Amino acid sequence: MSSLDFYPEICLTGFSGQSEITLTVQQPDGSSWSRQVKVLDEFGSTKSFLSWGDPVTGLLGVYRIEAWQDGVSASLNVQVAPEPQPTRISGHGGFLLSGFGPGQRVAVQLYSGPAGGGVEPWLSWISSDTVTVDAQGQARYLVPGNNKDTCWGLLIENVVDPGLPPTACF
Repeated sequence: MSSLDFYPEICLTGFSGQSEITLTVQQPDGSSWSRQVKVLDEFGSTKSFLSWGDPVTGLLGVYRIEAWQDGVSASLNVQVAPEPQPTRISGHGGFLLSGFGPGQRVAVQLYSGPAGGGVEPWLSWISSDTVTVDAQGQARYLVPGNNKDTCWGLLIENVVDPGLPPTACF
């Protein structure tokens, strides 16, 4: 599972279509949460999502996923590991960088432009900066302000992009 998936999906099948499934997730830090999940079809299929408040901290490690329904159970350990190659994804008011060396300083170039109404926005260079990634090779780069009508792009040293950086409008 990629560390850049903010809300990875959990899909379950083979349970009875008659009652809800209790889903429990134990996180790498030892904390856990449970929820009742509705069955979606006669095959006992359902889905839920892992979630965490901060995609940079506390997310890497082994998750224990357990499901119970009317005496039937299933479990799985899932390893969330850093990206193997430098990359980034947008979300949470900025960009998540992953796959860098621990403590590495990474040069970034921030671009901005107005939201294009479904058309790829024209971006202009805003600033240069340096980001220091954590011991897990990850960092978060937040964009300034909270303007809903602005799109952002982030060029990152050692991340190859075809053309302009991918844009994120938030």
